[in-house]
Amino acid sequence: NAEYMGSYFLEFSKMGGLSSKTEKRPLPPSERIFGLQNYGNTCYCNSVLQALYYCVPFRRAVIAYFDEVENDENGENESLLFWLGDLFVRISRSKKTSGVMYPKQFVNSLRKASDQFDNYMHQDAHEFLNFLLNDVMTTLQKHKAPKDATDSEIAKIRTLVHELFEGTLSNQTTCMACETITSRQEPFLDLSVDVIDHSSITHCLSRFSSTEMLSGDDKFFCDQCCGLQEAEKRFEHSKLSIIHMRDSHHFFCSFFVFLLLLL
Repeated sequence: NAEYMGSYFLEFSKMGGLSSKTEKRPLPPSERIFGLQNYGNTCYCNSVLQALYYCVPFRRAVIAYFDEVENDENGENESLLFWLGDLFVRISRSKKTSGVMYPKQFVNSLRKASDQFDNYMHQDAHEFLNFLLNDVMTTLQKHKAPKDATDSEIAKIRTLVHELFEGTLSNQTTCMACETITSRQEPFLDLSVDVIDHSSITHCLSRFSSTEMLSGDDKFFCDQCCGLQEAEKRFEHSKLSIIHMRDSHHFFCSFFVFLLLLL
């Protein structure tokens, strides 16, 4: 039930993952354990909201935004971020330390914001997380931008989403003939890795970053050599906050979202 899920996600956030044992730990005086009511297959939404709530830096920033715009007359109190802040405030400032919270206003706002989620069907938690973080980022960029800012200027504004969750993926290719290294860096909010035979996250990340040999029909065009050459290709990443674990052999966990909360 909803109350049990609140307790489950607190343990999840403390331990950094799933555990075969559930240890009873003293609850900090300022912390709350609340499950979220399901409103017709909204478990995908509730699970992400629970994980984000127990990401303390994110929670504090969302609540600070809510307090700032609560009585705003410019329409910011109708955004998805506003109702996320409303939910976080009701949980964190509740007189009770545990129970069930009702995110109905957030769910209603979500259904208005996206046709994809405007139904009672099962949805993908990973897709919802991406949608939510991008919506939060866009709202904060507009909130921080000067009134005369252009769309391109607004898009360059960095927010708490960038600070907490953005990482850098470096695609490095080394020519085996001249040893020239070609590198391209791209920002990302989450990293998708394949689950291999129940292995650890560390092992999955190591496999993701392993070297791949480019030869035969897959040879790399080296600008230094002005021709196709054999090359080594590998990915390197920095600051992982969200890992999307994929298991192509088991449908039930093919879109499991793992949120690292040790920020």
